[in-house]
Amino acid sequence: MGQTTETRPITDEDFLIERPFGDISRSLFEEWFDAATLFVNAKELFTDEDSFVSAVNKCFLSLEKHSTRYDDHISGGRPGVYETARVVGSNKVRSKKTRAFLLLEQMFQGFSFNQHPLLEKADITKEQMRIPSPLLFIRRLLTSEDYLASEAYTHAVVRAEIFAAAARSFPPSETQNLYEYIADQIDYKSVGDALKTMTSYAEKRESTNITKPIQFIVGHYLASLGLARISLSRTHQSHGPSRNEYRLFSVYEFLERKSLDIFPNKSSNRREDYGYEIKLTVSPSDLPSIPQILNDLEGIPFPVPGAKTVFAGGIRMTEHGGAVVRISGKSGSGKTSLALAACVGLAPLGTETFYLSCEEERDDLLDRISTVTPAFVSTNRVFSAKSVHGAAGSTSTSLETESHYENAWFHTYHLDSNDARSNFEDALSFVDQIMEKYDTEPGDQPRYRAPGTVPYVVVLDGVHELVDRDAYELILKDPQVDDGGDYGPISELHRLIEKYRKLNVLVILVSADFDTPVFSSLDYLVDVVVELDNNQDVDVPHKPLRTASLTKTRRQFSNTGTHKFHISKRDGVRFYPNLEATVEQFKSRNWQQPDDNFVFDFLLGQEPSLKIFSKSQTVIAGKGSGGKAGFALRLLTSPLTPRKERTLGFADANGVGLVGLARRCLIISFLYPQSYYAGLVKKIKQSKFSDNSTDYPNPDFDFSTLTFYPGYVSPEVLLTKVADELRSAELQGYPFDSILLDGLHNVFLQFPLLEKSTLIWPMLSEMFRRLGVNVVTTHSHFDVLGMGNAPLLAADVMSVAHRSTPLLQALINSADYYLDVSSAYDNEKVRSRSDKDNLYEVRVATAFGQAVPRSDVAFWDREAMQIKDLSKLI
Repeated sequence: MGQTTETRPITDEDFLIERPFGDISRSLFEEWFDAATLFVNAKELFTDEDSFVSAVNKCFLSLEKHSTRYDDHISGGRPGVYETARVVGSNKVRSKKTRAFLLLEQMFQGFSFNQHPLLEKADITKEQMRIPSPLLFIRRLLTSEDYLASEAYTHAVVRAEIFAAAARSFPPSETQNLYEYIADQIDYKSVGDALKTMTSYAEKRESTNITKPIQFIVGHYLASLGLARISLSRTHQSHGPSRNEYRLFSVYEFLERKSLDIFPNKSSNRREDYGYEIKLTVSPSDLPSIPQILNDLEGIPFPVPGAKTVFAGGIRMTEHGGAVVRISGKSGSGKTSLALAACVGLAPLGTETFYLSCEEERDDLLDRISTVTPAFVSTNRVFSAKSVHGAAGSTSTSLETESHYENAWFHTYHLDSNDARSNFEDALSFVDQIMEKYDTEPGDQPRYRAPGTVPYVVVLDGVHELVDRDAYELILKDPQVDDGGDYGPISELHRLIEKYRKLNVLVILVSADFDTPVFSSLDYLVDVVVELDNNQDVDVPHKPLRTASLTKTRRQFSNTGTHKFHISKRDGVRFYPNLEATVEQFKSRNWQQPDDNFVFDFLLGQEPSLKIFSKSQTVIAGKGSGGKAGFALRLLTSPLTPRKERTLGFADANGVGLVGLARRCLIISFLYPQSYYAGLVKKIKQSKFSDNSTDYPNPDFDFSTLTFYPGYVSPEVLLTKVADELRSAELQGYPFDSILLDGLHNVFLQFPLLEKSTLIWPMLSEMFRRLGVNVVTTHSHFDVLGMGNAPLLAADVMSVAHRSTPLLQALINSADYYLDVSSAYDNEKVRSRSDKDNLYEVRVATAFGQAVPRSDVAFWDREAMQIKDLSKLI
């Protein structure tokens, strides 16, 4: 990493140990400006969408040349969603949309050639134009939609670019150390002041004028998350209001420069300086907290799935530049696996690992590394170029010369003496050797490295094996006994930790979970405590559920508490955060109520006439198997019609008809597999229905299915998997706008852990509200043949029904619409018909923003999958 500002311009490389994706991140950053220029001028430069898509694709030459051997998520394709970037390099398919194009189209809402009329319009005022940050594009494109923990690597790239641009825009003096200069900008008060300034401007509906380095850093951090935009002048002549400390770049000047740098205070005449402003796009109350921002700006990433949520970002170092983490737990709880997974995850960032083990042999550790290395990491460019190795002798604890481990990221050493004292001394000696290496490599010292980076991780696995057993047993028998003074087990462990802390790197201590004064005292000395357990519920016959309890995080905010922790051959190591932590991820999204400007063309032309608005939540319940999934899909595949005939974007160039819109639905099923819904959707697409009230065409409809099979699915796993699917779709540039929760009654029959949770359903509802998606939930009640003549059977069936009542009530309370779809067999007009078994009454119980037509009944034909007119049933 670079250390001075004199020899060359400051770049993102100065703030990274290694670029985790190689040079393509820098190329994509520069290419974004060319593509953004096309989006800003789309309607003036192009006459058809194909030529527009083709021109945008041509901007990203680095994607066309990018080898899919490494980091293939960056340029690869996804059948049915987007095309491989290398393929569109051929002129024959140049107009196919890549992931890069879809992400840009989503970011530049209002600018794109074919604007989606339901999306937020462009942020344009009379004098200014506000555009998304190129760092938002980089963050989304470099993050794999299939491995969300990869955002840790993307975040490191984005953060490095922010720090470099801040240092160029507000350069340190010639005598200041670059990294100390940036680190000194970032503290609680400074971040709070920056947020306060932005909030004051936002309350006046204005953009923030950037006059300090911390405002630059925080502003671009928020913009990289999509929570702010860059505000520029619309033309070369108009440079913004007179209150500015400098003149605003026009949008064209900014895009031509291909840089985030600004030039405040460069001349005696401020009006000759140039810059731009930052405009918040969310309510100030929805911004990340100050501790969260500090975690992201200064924290060491923890690239393990779910860890970002658990730790609310990264692990912050102490003021001296290091942190000590203790991982404890029972045998088999996953201590070593978690430690190794953390080391594997940090390797693509250029972080090396020194692993001292009192228990595991070298070959065993290397085998375990392969089991916790995710497929994504194994194909990462940086990781693939490195190797793992052990010490020359398996019992050695001596650091070899540099030539012996050049280009290796993992070094393992075995403390295998039968004498605890000997192991203890070797562990201390190892620290001396690393510190000696520091003396010869000053670039690894904290003041010579960028915030949020760490050159080494040192793991000491088996701390309990360093304790003198005789003294330990004595304390176990009598905790009040003196521990032996300076040479007792407690004092010696304290001395060991303090020495490892002097390394000023990330130190991970792995130990067995002993509830004794010897090991309990460790928690007072370390910075982070993670306690693993493999709990077995004796009342539930399933495999043990591992948990990870985060009980302490010094100097940082985190989501302390108990989280689920899984280890599997397919997914490796991952956290499933608790419910509150998972929902917290969506706090920055604006809570959205139903949009009454658009109505689904379903139940509009029938009695009861019902207006189901866009972005609403609907519960469909009732007795019997009434084809509720088909009913829900008919609703979600129906056209959205504007309540105002001239709504912008719905008419074609001639003012005729409606432009066909794409819709994407996530089906969360507790009932049927993907094939069942595929059959329903196919039938809907092939049918012509007579129950529509308009002639608007149906939208292109795509869906994905997340099926949960009967078993011991925990609430944490359910909520995390749903959140991951939604986030993955956003990273594809093709987010879900609809959700179908199908078969929730099965929760009380086949999912005992979900049945126990009372919070999962309102939390799902809250998450969907903040995403602004259409939601339909189905729930069935059942009678059992013979109940009338068997009181005991009737009592059993009613008992199950009563168990589901709180769930149904919670769903109804959070819903905008509640429809009852039950058998119409008892209706006199239906009983004599040959299709009576397929007809179900539709009654409206609650409806958002309109009177409830309680006396009117519609009839749903589950076979024909449409609403039938009551008059035609006579």
